[in-house]
Amino acid sequence: MKRTLLLCTVLLSLLGSGALLAAPAHPAAPTPDLEQLRQAIFQPAPAEALNPMEGALPMNRTCVPTNDPCVDAQCNCGVRCTFCGGIASFTCNQSTGASTCKCKNC
Repeated sequence: MKRTLLLCTVLLSLLGSGALLAAPAHPAAPTPDLEQLRQAIFQPAPAEALNPMEGALPMNRTCVPTNDPCVDAQCNCGVRCTFCGGIASFTCNQSTGASTCKCKNC
């Protein structure tokens, strides 16, 4: 009984190892071109990639109310003029709180 079990174990081991040796080997992964990788990492960035904010949506800016009407008016003017490049002119009368706001042309 022991010899039969030993003989079966040896035969199965030989068949298994033969099947492993007969299996096709996996193709080796291609080696990366190191010069191409170096160029991709260290090449200068194109000119259009220099501004990361280009194409981003403008932020909505809010003004915190203060006790100074001219400060509030200037902040609100800045918010209104954000989309066209900023404030062209701003005037404010400190005593009356009357103000004028002109934005740059878009």
